[in-house]
Amino acid sequence: MREGDGGLEQVLHSIEQNSHHHSTTAADGDGQQKLKVLITSRNEDGRHQTQGGKKVVEMMPLTPEMSISLLKQGAVAKVFEISGVESVVAKFINRKTDLAPGEVSLLAKLLSYHQQVSELQGLEHTLEEAWYGDNYNCTQLLLSGYEKVSDGVLVDFSWQGSHFFRDNGSVHYSELISYWILEGYLGPVNSLEEAYEEGHRILMQLMDCQMLKEVNDDFVHMVRVTGDVSYHHRRGYGGTANLGLANVLVKSNDWQGIGKLTKVDGMIRTLGSYKRVQQPLTLLLDGNCLSRENPNNLLLSNQELQILGLFSLRIASFPHSFNNFKKLNVLVLRDCDFLEKIDDIQELMTLTVLEVSGSGLVKSMPKNFFQHLKKLRSLHFSDFQIEVMPDSFYHLTELSWLILKRFSHLTKLQSLKECQNLMVVDLSGAASLPTFPEKNLKSLPKLQTLNLSNSKIKSLPIFHETGELTHLSVSSCSNMDRVPSIRSLTNLQVLDLSWSTIVEFQDKSFQNNTSLKILDLSGTAIPSLPFNIGKPREFYLKNCSEIKYMNCIESSEELEILDFSGACNLVKIEGKFFECLENLRVFNLSGTKVKDLPSLSSLHNLRQLLLSCCLNLEKLPRLASSKLEELDLSDCKAMTMIEDKSFEHLPRLRRLVLNLSETLLKELPALTNLKSLKHLFLRGCGQLEVLPVLEVLHKLETLDLSQTALRQLPFVGSLSNLHKLLLRDCSKLENFKNHKLLDTSGVENLPCGISRLTQLQHLALPSMKEDIQAADTNEVTSWKQKPSASHWSFSIVDRTVPNTSKSLLSYNGSLFLEFLDCNPSVLDSTSNHFHLFVHPTEVQNGAGDMLFHKDELVFRDVYLLSRHCSKSQGRLVEIHHLSAFSQGIEAVLHNAEYIFLFDSLFFKSFSDLGAGNIKTLKGCWIEGCENMEFVIETNDSVDSSERGIELEILWISNASSLRSIYSENLQLGSFQNLKCLYLDCCPKLLSVFFSSHLLQMLEILHVRFCENLVALFGDDVEEHKLPNLRTLRLWELPKLKRIGCIMPSLQSLEVGECPMLGHMLSSRHVPEKLEVLKVRNCSELGNLLEGLTSDNCKLPHLAEVHLWGLPKLTRIGIESPLLRSLEIGDCSVLLHVSSLTDMPENLEVLKVRFCDNLEAIFVGMTSENF
Repeated sequence: MREGDGGLEQVLHSIEQNSHHHSTTAADGDGQQKLKVLITSRNEDGRHQTQGGKKVVEMMPLTPEMSISLLKQGAVAKVFEISGVESVVAKFINRKTDLAPGEVSLLAKLLSYHQQVSELQGLEHTLEEAWYGDNYNCTQLLLSGYEKVSDGVLVDFSWQGSHFFRDNGSVHYSELISYWILEGYLGPVNSLEEAYEEGHRILMQLMDCQMLKEVNDDFVHMVRVTGDVSYHHRRGYGGTANLGLANVLVKSNDWQGIGKLTKVDGMIRTLGSYKRVQQPLTLLLDGNCLSRENPNNLLLSNQELQILGLFSLRIASFPHSFNNFKKLNVLVLRDCDFLEKIDDIQELMTLTVLEVSGSGLVKSMPKNFFQHLKKLRSLHFSDFQIEVMPDSFYHLTELSWLILKRFSHLTKLQSLKECQNLMVVDLSGAASLPTFPEKNLKSLPKLQTLNLSNSKIKSLPIFHETGELTHLSVSSCSNMDRVPSIRSLTNLQVLDLSWSTIVEFQDKSFQNNTSLKILDLSGTAIPSLPFNIGKPREFYLKNCSEIKYMNCIESSEELEILDFSGACNLVKIEGKFFECLENLRVFNLSGTKVKDLPSLSSLHNLRQLLLSCCLNLEKLPRLASSKLEELDLSDCKAMTMIEDKSFEHLPRLRRLVLNLSETLLKELPALTNLKSLKHLFLRGCGQLEVLPVLEVLHKLETLDLSQTALRQLPFVGSLSNLHKLLLRDCSKLENFKNHKLLDTSGVENLPCGISRLTQLQHLALPSMKEDIQAADTNEVTSWKQKPSASHWSFSIVDRTVPNTSKSLLSYNGSLFLEFLDCNPSVLDSTSNHFHLFVHPTEVQNGAGDMLFHKDELVFRDVYLLSRHCSKSQGRLVEIHHLSAFSQGIEAVLHNAEYIFLFDSLFFKSFSDLGAGNIKTLKGCWIEGCENMEFVIETNDSVDSSERGIELEILWISNASSLRSIYSENLQLGSFQNLKCLYLDCCPKLLSVFFSSHLLQMLEILHVRFCENLVALFGDDVEEHKLPNLRTLRLWELPKLKRIGCIMPSLQSLEVGECPMLGHMLSSRHVPEKLEVLKVRNCSELGNLLEGLTSDNCKLPHLAEVHLWGLPKLTRIGIESPLLRSLEIGDCSVLLHVSSLTDMPENLEVLKVRFCDNLEAIFVGMTSENF
């Protein structure tokens, strides 16, 4: 490193204790010494000795002061700006003496997850729990941290078997990322570029946590995870790796790994020249890349490939060059949705790994498909529609990895006894498969993972001689009612029987299954449990309706998660049930009928206690876990008491969702000790009239008091982090009796300190009308709006609060109408700006109050600009998710200039908004309104000439029922001001307009994803004219045959994925102002200009021409002296590009690819010109 650089922590990153170093200097060409190089190495077992005049300097452990100094220099320096952090960290370091630099680096990583969290208490607890003795719990950090790492990657690291990339010393970082992509650890691959970037992010995370250590020259060494990560993912290594590359090929003589790779032109390929490298030749491609390239030509030029991955390709069959791969070792075809035939694969005799997944159109394979694929060790097929596997499949004696997922038509499998090396068998989703091919697993001695989920298999094989099995899943097997003995499965880690029809076990005890980590019996009809369930860490009994009593579970002391949620007939838990569950972290009893809970005093590690919808639960026992973070008592409608001191010793309720909604509580215990409380929900506590003091809850972010009987709102001005305050339907609150306080000019005058809440994002104010109907005192108070009130809410953006950004105030419909009566000028035409949201008070998921937040508003301007709405300061109304046009909304619409309609079922045409409400309308955006058939219906009683007359922007997207812009002939003035028209995803639309006479002011026209659009205009006139159109973009219109329009002002023309389009423009009406011409993947396009004679047309302003995927294009016929960029690809019959004798002087970019018959680009140009 250069002297003076601040990169010390990077150099020390991997240095452990007993390291030595010496320094040397390096000189530039001028002889001056400018660099100092620090060379380090480990001094294990004291092997390094002083030799001659060389002095060995031992790297001693860092002092606490040095550790703090090192942390302050790194990326986590900002953490130390939080008051008190330094003392917490120093206190921790002083107790953990002799920290090596590498350990300090890990500590820095942990601190980085707290950069956005100003909770000293939470940080202190995290430091204590993440560091067990001398071992740092990296995996827990990566699984739950701010930037999570794929659990598949972590499971891969913890794999205890042979691992090629780990056991061979080191691996190039690009090879490791590509390995993750091939195994599917990074999720679906729509873009290799994005997948690679995600892989690189994970790589850096793992290096920070020293699970990867850099060796040299971009090579890294994988460090085996010592902790057990596999139980965090119930499918384990065999269920997360698509191919098992690292294991199934580890002993293969012809397997050399993947090799060093690089990203280039959207693909991932072997680094360096193909002819020079002495490593496997690898090529990974996605659909984006092949939309620019000719797949046949691309593959033809890479016949030496050994590893080929094709992702999200839109091909129905393989290119003819596919059969020429004589060395191909690994072939992955993933998410190629249109692939119908895979017969050509049978000629690739060198294949050892094969995946064809996500190809749901494959219906058959030849019987001899596998006859020449004798070397196959890993086979992954998914989503095929075949009924039987080819006969040759059953003779793949080398097969170790077998995945046949979602073979819903598969009815039979023959014996797999010749496949004795099988480690993984995954038949999940075989919805028509009634039997497993083996009666016992004696012939599959190496089997580790067996997944039969979502199949019709009636019985499992006998497990007597299957000691290697670690993962067994029969989830959702609707015909399976019994499990054979699993006593011999001593290595079994995961047993998933969830949602199967199993009603009994052959074994009365799981005592022999000592490795069991996850036991899932959810959704089964099991009436009772084995008296000993082994020692699982996670035990799930969700929706087990036959379980009524829960006795003590023997040998359950290692349980961390216990989930009884939805066990609707569970009424009693034995008194001593929790005594041996000291490690329990999560206890979920939601939706049960338990009336009394046993003592919870022994649950010292409990983090989550979930008791929602326990309708019979009357009392909450005293809570003793100082680590409790979440308590949910919502909808415990029989609960009348929480012990006074219940919340005294719960200091870690920092992520707490204290949800007491819909309970009968009349008072709450003191909350003064819950100083880290973030969320408090009391919605629907109809008998709660008084709140305890809230002033000390400085961390509180959400306070929901909706539908309570509160008479006084406590002072909330000290709640400096409060983001959401919900007071909807608190009609008894005396603080809000004065309607004059409700002024959209700001919140400065609101009572109870609300005006001091500078972080407030969402405020829902109460209606002052008496809407409460008191029921019987023994029942929950019901809250109903009067029939005359509107079941909608109104939210307004408030820009005038000092020292804050956008905030959001919400009112229910009746309150807003009251307010509007008193303040009629707020929404009149003299207002320069208002931005309103109209949305249901309650939506189906009960999240009505969650619809709008300030975080959403932060990006609102960006969204508006993306919809070409630059008038964010104008009068704008958004209507969301309304099923009916409620009374009172017309008051909001009357003076609106811009209207957004989202997913509103009531909207069928403009007439549903009222003709008088759209006279001043300048822009309308309609998205997801699935009942809209027309924008304007001319049979309305109002004169059509008055409708839409001011409209300048019309944007329609995801309109599944739209048949036409208007239902009948319109008067000419109806769209006379329309400048921008956007149509997106309108499958029933046949044409845009009947005539171009209605669109004389149109400047921008975008039409895409309208699968039945035949023409832009519906009448039979020869030529239509759009005199002011500047931009035309047509994309993925599979039935469009012609454009048929004169556009003298056109500047930009983009057309793509229009396979039936025969030509673009008429040679008689060439748009001379055209600057940009882009055409892609129009397979029938023979000419750009219809009726072109021998002479080319001159376009004096044309600067960009991009032509790709035009296999029938014979002639371009355009000349432009100002051309700056020319890109042509996959135009196989094109002979000439231009008749110009010289290259245009301004030409900066020239790309020509896969034009097999191209003779010349410019007349007279030779290769010497390039």
